[in-house]
Amino acid sequence: MMRLDGRLLLLAVLLCLPLGCGPPNGDAQPLPPQRQPSNDRCLNVDEILPDGWEFAGSYHMDTNNGGKQEWIVLYRFDLPEREASGSPIGAIIYQLDGAPVPGITAFDLRLPDGDYLCECNCRFGLEDVLSGLEGNELVFRDRCNEERSRLSIFQWVSDEDGYVPLGHFTGDHIEADQDKVTIRRRQPDRAQLVMVETYYPADRRTYYRPGDQSSSPEYSEKELDFCYGEPEDVCCSPYPEKVVLAFYKHYKDAEKAPNYFSASAREYFGQCDNGGCGCRAPRSQIAQVRVTDLQWEGPAVDDADQAFVRASITCELLGGGEEEKDRPIRWRLIREDGRWRLERPG
Repeated sequence: MMRLDGRLLLLAVLLCLPLGCGPPNGDAQPLPPQRQPSNDRCLNVDEILPDGWEFAGSYHMDTNNGGKQEWIVLYRFDLPEREASGSPIGAIIYQLDGAPVPGITAFDLRLPDGDYLCECNCRFGLEDVLSGLEGNELVFRDRCNEERSRLSIFQWVSDEDGYVPLGHFTGDHIEADQDKVTIRRRQPDRAQLVMVETYYPADRRTYYRPGDQSSSPEYSEKELDFCYGEPEDVCCSPYPEKVVLAFYKHYKDAEKAPNYFSASAREYFGQCDNGGCGCRAPRSQIAQVRVTDLQWEGPAVDDADQAFVRASITCELLGGGEEEKDRPIRWRLIREDGRWRLERPG
């Protein structure tokens, strides 16, 4: 938190910044930057911001559930030589202190480890994303190339603490629901897979571990998924690792799961109840199986009649029992009638 001269900031905020209004909740978007020359009646915003910062927009809204509106001022920093596009974006909230001597308190929204809020299209609003806290939280979202790539959550605590960070996430695509954040990260492999990480807040109040704030909160669970959906006939894919992933996604389906095995190994599916497919518990006690890692081991030639795929799986038990986490298994697959089929672990 930093406190600046009230009269100077009052002129800067009330006379120079573009006024805006809009709904207090939802996907609010800051107004575009407007510049005005300095004169006797107006002080240019550039004269308030420190050297190396560039005014990027402002918005007028109630940011702390206090019934009064504050100013959110966005700024860019680490500016490139030619244009500001793509440079990091931060935010300061200016709060009017009140009569009889008007003044402004400035709160710089800081994230752990000095990370930044946005770099593309910064949107923000008040949302109830943590049910364990009263009122709404101040949520920032960054959208790059039509994908939500950053999410930051703050809450107003008191005049002493200011706006406290409760979570910060980055990824290829981020979705935030109440008490849940999901991040999809495209994997750098040939099989068009995505890692889906799901986060749940501690006591429904913060995504950071108590007493140990980090810029990267630990995920609660993760699993690999098909980036564009499972192929209609996955066994026809030239990538045998897709067959392994599909098998575990349909692990509970007693009709579909055996079809991933070759004709000569179809009966091996019965060994899954005896730990033969990676989970120690029988299928009747399994809620779902999540694949947490998947590695193709070759061979590299297209006309090979066998391949090996290493996987790590997490077996989630029914009734909330303890998970069997990251259990390793190596599958041998053979090509049968032009399709990859599971043979057996080995």
